Amino acid sequence: MKKILSLVLVLVLLLSVVACGKKTETASFELNNNGVKSVITFTYQGDKVITQTAENVITYSESPIKDKEDAKAKLDKISKMYEGVKGIKHSIEYGDKATIEKISVNFEELDVEAYKKLPGTLSSGDISKGISFKSTEKLILNAGYKKVEK
Repeated sequence: MKKILSLVLVLVLLLSVVACGKKTETASFELNNNGVKSVITFTYQGDKVITQTAENVITYSESPIKDKEDAKAKLDKISKMYEGVKGIKHSIEYGDKATIEKISVNFEELDVEAYKKLPGTLSSGDISKGISFKSTEKLILNAGYKKVEK
């Protein structure tokens, strides 16, 4: 009986070490289009996306947005849509030459229904069951992003 109990404890310990041992990885993708440089970084374990961060730099001299005031007029409405959505942090800095928008999504805390209503979200399938990194990578590459090697 002691041997069986010892074996069970060893197996439980091994399973917990293997479960905790899933490697967390990151991948970044970049797109430069019409005066907007966008960098999106995913943190994932296996095929499950844990977090996504995006930084969008809109350069006025190269984009349809003319200046700081024009950026505020066009982006403040969108910015308000992110307020209060659980699992999302959003900020915009309006500079004299460019606007920098930062978005961070924690998919483990995310209010999925509110997320689906936000502008600029790309998803397919039922995201309440988790986000597949492989599927997301295909979507983002098809949207024109290039993988950034570190």
